[in-house]
Amino acid sequence: MKKIKYIIILVIVIIIGIGLMIFFINKNQDESNQTYEHSEEIEEIIESKKDEVNILKNRDDFYTIENCINRYLNYLAIGDKEAIIQILDEEYKNQKGITDENVMTQLNNTGKHNIFKAKKIYIKEKSIEEKEYYVSGKIREDQINEHGEESDFTITVKTYQDIYSIIPECNYFESETDI
Repeated sequence: MKKIKYIIILVIVIIIGIGLMIFFINKNQDESNQTYEHSEEIEEIIESKKDEVNILKNRDDFYTIENCINRYLNYLAIGDKEAIIQILDEEYKNQKGITDENVMTQLNNTGKHNIFKAKKIYIKEKSIEEKEYYVSGKIREDQINEHGEESDFTITVKTYQDIYSIIPECNYFESETDI
């Protein structure tokens, strides 16, 4: 009689265990489906905003982008061809015929340590992982001097690779009429 009670209790415990496992497996699948649906919604939102260009409001991003341009200008001033070639946009290099040999003659190199001060930065989210920044500002000889040469840049940031590329010109501000 005791053996039958143990067997019945054991069968009940096994059934409850299997039931709990099935419950938790279904719950995890529902959560992963919701996460997948949520990421699809995010992709749809970004796809709908793909052509939208907005003013950059995040101060950290603003100064990070400005520093990318200053790093580029510093590479130009010290003549670091390898660094310049690495951060220049591939398509831009191909269009302008820029190579290791002619990089310093193809770009506007004053040979001075100039400072870029951004006035306006606009952002275009091409995808979750790639953003394009349109930057307008002045290249100045020092921090104190307010006078400088107006200059525009395009910066592409690929967040999934933690890299950026730079185009030392920007057509966005030429076509813009409401700023």
